[in-house]
Amino acid sequence: MLYDITQPLYQGMPIYPGDPEVNIKKVQEIDSDGVEVHSVSLGTHSGTHIDAPRHLFKEGKTVDQIDPAVLIGSSDLFGIEGISKIGLDHISGLKPGRRLILKTGFKISSGEMKDYPYLLPDAGRYLVSCRISLLGIDSPSVDPPGSDQCHRILLEAGIVIVENLMLEGVPPGKYELMCLPLLLVGVDGSPARALLRKRGG
Repeated sequence: MLYDITQPLYQGMPIYPGDPEVNIKKVQEIDSDGVEVHSVSLGTHSGTHIDAPRHLFKEGKTVDQIDPAVLIGSSDLFGIEGISKIGLDHISGLKPGRRLILKTGFKISSGEMKDYPYLLPDAGRYLVSCRISLLGIDSPSVDPPGSDQCHRILLEAGIVIVENLMLEGVPPGKYELMCLPLLLVGVDGSPARALLRKRGG
């Protein structure tokens, strides 16, 4: 079973407060130009996206410097629905492998990104101690609005963050993750196409 867990990108879609709007404009038409071409303008953290360490650290790796092997491979999906502030006591029993995805059950409503689940610093530090290389989550950010504490904890440890995953209908379990960004040179993040394939066992 293959699950597409990517948030679609479209004109006027909800974006994180302060990020650039997504604008998609047709610039050539088949009837008049013989081809159809669009221009696309968006932020590096639009939709389902990858945060590279450069997002917060001047000397951190940019998105093109992330080893693709981090973004492809076995992943554990855990369900923690109904928890708004994810602390150590909520995840200390988890024994993740190299990649961990947290399913909080968050859904964007009314076109707004607010009141979403996020991690508390003790949870971030615990995940660093688990030596994971990637953390995925279905909320817009691992931090509450106005904070970057967990981003700093995770990115400083070299953990790649994937946010805005679409996990509705995907049961917890073991999967193969495929999550590839655009090969944007020298930037802090990128929209990504993310897929999960169910593993046996």
